[in-house]
Amino acid sequence: MLTNELTADDFGIARNGIHLYEVDDGDQWYAYGHQEPGPIAEAINQNNRAQGYSTDNITAGDVAEVLEHVYLRHVDLDAGVWTFERCQQSDRGAVAVTVVTL
Repeated sequence: MLTNELTADDFGIARNGIHLYEVDDGDQWYAYGHQEPGPIAEAINQNNRAQGYSTDNITAGDVAEVLEHVYLRHVDLDAGVWTFERCQQSDRGAVAVTVVTL
């Protein structure tokens, strides 16, 4: 159930202790909280293995080049889907999120 504030559960199953949301075909990931490259790379690799993807392992170096720390918040709770916008840390409902676009 969606709430006014994004929670770890909105991002799916935790891999390597990090809740991940995969966009499309695994080229973009959203992770709950501001994560470091090494742990999020391993979380993505664990998810890929669990999904049966036959891809090369992603390294911390790969992630470090594209990692972005942002703040997001829900914008349309009536839609019943994950609808969000970027915002400032001080905005109501702002949650720290890491974006990785490979």
